[in-house]
Amino acid sequence: MSSGLLNRIISVFQWLLSIFSHNDVDSCKLVVVICWALRHSRNKGIHEHKWDTVKDIGMFVRAFMLELGSLQQSVPVNIERVVSRWKPPDAPFVKINFDAGFGGSEKLASTGVIRDNEGRLLGACCHTNKYIPNAFVAEALAGVQALQFAADLGFTYVILEGDARSVLSRLTVGGDDRSEMFAHIQDARLLMNSLHACKVRHIYEKCNQPAHLLTIKGFARGDSVYCGSKKLPARCKQRRRRIACGLVVRLHEFVTVE
Repeated sequence: MSSGLLNRIISVFQWLLSIFSHNDVDSCKLVVVICWALRHSRNKGIHEHKWDTVKDIGMFVRAFMLELGSLQQSVPVNIERVVSRWKPPDAPFVKINFDAGFGGSEKLASTGVIRDNEGRLLGACCHTNKYIPNAFVAEALAGVQALQFAADLGFTYVILEGDARSVLSRLTVGGDDRSEMFAHIQDARLLMNSLHACKVRHIYEKCNQPAHLLTIKGFARGDSVYCGSKKLPARCKQRRRRIACGLVVRLHEFVTVE
């Protein structure tokens, strides 16, 4: 590393240290989000040749700060305690684990993996979506699409399980908020109310590996796939069914019932 580059790095750290030492917490958060947004915009420009304007970056920072503020509000949480390992549900419930991967180019891969009380894989889906503003909206939309997938396959006793605590908390708390994900939260609540019974559980990320694996595969493929032991949605073409079945077979090695 050249001395010039090292001096620039030291100067940046000294600048950040000065800001954090002489400003309140909210101002420091704003600086961090701005730095992150600038870095994200630079990477998108280099790798995708899409350059954000100053207005675009400002709107992103403002929306993200509003989202953070709404998440930090003190709200009662009515979800079951965090579990450290995946466990099968009690009959007649099925458990659907969901996950989301939010790409820097505003692309989202959301997944749902359905298993029964013996840990058997009943279905899996992977959706790809575009124009997703941030990671909070990505997780909320993933929850909606997972619930819709379970409903499409005819399951009416469902446990929704994931590692997105902010989304799961809002599903069990009534009222409105100003967050960007609220429209998806409303959709999820409507789906939950349409089922005979629906429970919500938060788990650690390491317990959500099958859904996470399918999310990675979804990003790699760039299209939506479905596979279920019951009737598949009519929009699933035969080619996509074969693709989905292949993904589900590879999921089995990640499914461990303890």
